[in-house]
Amino acid sequence: MPADPEKPTSSSTLDEAIAWHTRLRDSMATPSVMEEFRAWKNAAPVNATAYTQALQFWQNLDHARPAVLEHFSSDVEDVLKASPQNDPWFEWFGVYLDGFRFTFLHARYAALVASLVLVAFIFIQNIPYQDQRVSYATARGEISQVKLRDGSSLVLNADTNINVRYHRRSRDVYLLQGGAIFDVAHNQKRPFIVHAADSKITVLGTRFEVDLTPDNIKVAVARGLVGVASDARQKANTAYSLKLKPGEQSNHTIGQEKYTRSTIDPAQIGSWQDHVLVFDNATLKESVSRLNRHFAKGALALAAEPDIAQIRLSGVFKAVTPEASAAQLAQLLSLDVQVNKDTFVLQRTSDNSPDK
Repeated sequence: MPADPEKPTSSSTLDEAIAWHTRLRDSMATPSVMEEFRAWKNAAPVNATAYTQALQFWQNLDHARPAVLEHFSSDVEDVLKASPQNDPWFEWFGVYLDGFRFTFLHARYAALVASLVLVAFIFIQNIPYQDQRVSYATARGEISQVKLRDGSSLVLNADTNINVRYHRRSRDVYLLQGGAIFDVAHNQKRPFIVHAADSKITVLGTRFEVDLTPDNIKVAVARGLVGVASDARQKANTAYSLKLKPGEQSNHTIGQEKYTRSTIDPAQIGSWQDHVLVFDNATLKESVSRLNRHFAKGALALAAEPDIAQIRLSGVFKAVTPEASAAQLAQLLSLDVQVNKDTFVLQRTSDNSPDK
């Protein structure tokens, strides 16, 4: 009598990866959820590999899933009823669908399974576009490239967190923190909208950069036209709505209505990909926030002193280490540096006190 065929066991790591993918899709990922996800992903190389496999597979099949499941459900149920799991002549294999594992029979029902796969392929090609949600994040010191399903591409700055949501009539990206360069595939019927704090940036097809710090939002355009406006208002008004052309940028203080326009060298857009940061009359608080993204270890900080955060500076900085950047800032702005373990605190010198 032939031996029972080996029944493959499911991968617990793949189960966890699918569970994370489902969790990140079901709700807009908060910073705490993303931190928990990154801890799991970085705990072992196999975790990152499993999540990448799950993400790539479901990015291709995601929009076909509802119709495929509707057509598969009755056939799969009939198969499972017809052949119990203790039948020794059949080999089992697992197919994972959005966190739920359905087990199909392989041998005598191979033709049925093949036909189901063919039906799935047909639906993928013809089914109307369904909503999709996926999240991406980078750690401090990490820069990552992302290719979206519509052909658009993103370069995520270090310490960045975004959610992508595709609808039938729009493509929405929620920038929760950090910054990114967007190279948007043209689609006149489905505008590409970036939401950042209290602002939204709308394009049809272009290349631009959005940078979000705790107090400010900057948008710089390298190609095409970009509309920048308050997310809380719909009426056009020059006080809180701008149309930017290539070589232009906007600066907006979160919570205020005004958006200011200025020119920028397009070659400077995305210079942070080489860890080179260009500041033009930026506040020290904004500059420190942007520099800190690029340090995998250690950080810059500001002393609790009056108005030190609002000191203005301009210049080009290479974000290599917090120690080197602290020394450069201290020399440029006549500040002192206080070292506290891995934190370099910028403070006023006695000769540079605002009281003198």
